[in-house]
Amino acid sequence: MCVIQQQTGFISLPGNYIVSAYPVEIHLIDVISTFAGVAAIGYVIAVLPIKLMK
Repeated sequence: MCVIQQQTGFISLPGNYIVSAYPVEIHLIDVISTFAGVAAIGYVIAVLPIKLMK
């Protein structure tokens, strides 16, 4: 979605602004931290029922 927004600007800002489309940037640290957070939450959700059944 961010790449499409960067290329096309399909989400526009209402009103009179200097830029006409909502600006987005993709940073590697954001991608890595999002992946790590989703993996950690997924791991906890997968292991929690096993721990509770013992």
